[in-house]
Amino acid sequence: MDRATPDLSFSKQNEELFKKHFPAGLDDLTAVLKAHLYLETMFRDFCARSLPHPAHLKDARLTFKQISLLARALCRLPHSNFDYVWVLVSKLNSLRNTMAHELEPEQTKIDNLRASIISLIHQHSSEGLKYESFPRALGYMCGLVDCLLQVSLVLVDPKLSAKGGTSLVGAVEHIEREFGSAE
Repeated sequence: MDRATPDLSFSKQNEELFKKHFPAGLDDLTAVLKAHLYLETMFRDFCARSLPHPAHLKDARLTFKQISLLARALCRLPHSNFDYVWVLVSKLNSLRNTMAHELEPEQTKIDNLRASIISLIHQHSSEGLKYESFPRALGYMCGLVDCLLQVSLVLVDPKLSAKGGTSLVGAVEHIEREFGSAE
């Protein structure tokens, strides 16, 4: 049986960007700023790939919050299963705004946002997966968003639709074969 191969260029591109911009040993502030920029870039690319006429979005000057909400609206995966991912994105945006727009931000506000991000990741990650390093937790979050959006793109890949479509399980299995299992 002839099987179409899903386009995984979205994740491959993001993997290269991640390797380039997230070296080991990042401090918390740099990790927050880079994760925010990385996710914004990813959301813009995902939205462009998901729209029939992405050129109209090019000059839209959407904020991080707006582009993340558009990405969420375009995501093909069941939202109730992945609400926590979008909560993480919102918390990262709040943390970044606190750090970037306040000359002397309240340390307790930063600590609370940081702790809530780590706690939410721990609640939804597999048993034993704990991040003590905040930059590593943000790296995990970035990978999680990338996977979510890549699977969404695979589900609507026209090459696969022409061959009878694909299922969520099939999309995840193919991505695991291509990039390796998270286990």
